[in-house]
Amino acid sequence: MNAWVVISVLGLLAGSVLLLVAEFSKSIRYDAHARFDEIFGRKRRLNLPSPARGIEHVIERLSILPSSKDPEILKLLVQAGYKGKARVVFNAVIRIGPVLTAVGTLLVNLVQGQDLFHCLASALFGFALFYVGIRYLLRWLAARRRKMISKEITTFLYMLVMLFDSGLSLEHSLRIMVEQASDIMPHLAQELERVLARIRAGQDQGKALMSMSQMLDIPELSEAVAMLKQVAQQGGNVRDSIMRYAALIEERQFSHLRERVSKLSAKMTIVMMIFMFPALMIFIAGPGFIGLGKALSGQG
Repeated sequence: MNAWVVISVLGLLAGSVLLLVAEFSKSIRYDAHARFDEIFGRKRRLNLPSPARGIEHVIERLSILPSSKDPEILKLLVQAGYKGKARVVFNAVIRIGPVLTAVGTLLVNLVQGQDLFHCLASALFGFALFYVGIRYLLRWLAARRRKMISKEITTFLYMLVMLFDSGLSLEHSLRIMVEQASDIMPHLAQELERVLARIRAGQDQGKALMSMSQMLDIPELSEAVAMLKQVAQQGGNVRDSIMRYAALIEERQFSHLRERVSKLSAKMTIVMMIFMFPALMIFIAGPGFIGLGKALSGQG
């Protein structure tokens, strides 16, 4: 069994050597780029060694992992609200986490002296558990944030109508909501901030809004964005349409709330039948049964 431990340690050392070789090749490419920058007179940022810079360097290296290009994972990360470095780190956890869990489980079982079949089965179980669990957690976070955003859409529409009535354009209205309404609709304001960043980068307003709605995949938001896209491309007054749609969303929310209350009342009825009805029967019928027992014992 000690041989398996030695083999595992040698494998880890080989992986470390490969990482060092990759880092050395990257440093060579960096020196080549630095020489080109010196020739063409381009300035580069001074990179001083520091813990913060080291963390940024690791995050940059993790951003090239294959899971970073997975459309489903990227969509779930956007829906969950992760962006920038947090998104790269979560991508790395999704990609490397199952392998590290399997290797760690395998090494622990080998050190404890378990047989090879038990070690491999434990490693496979750890890999599958982490692989499924991290994706389930990400889907749960995305669904929870999508639900929060759907509750903020009504407020967003009413504020948009108010700003349109004040004579502001669509872009200016979105900017005001991002700057001043982040307290009452924090999640939607975060998404609108990304939309404004795309607009400042030169993207069309309608396309920026449509890309946001497609990534979030919320039906109410997609329909609202369709109306705003019409305003951005063709102009016109859509105040009445937005107000009617906001009222429709409120009616849907009230219907969902009434349905939830009715289900909750049914569950409470079941709880009362299980816990309160037996105690009530004992309280009401108990004296009668006691009297009947005494009468039967007296006759005997």
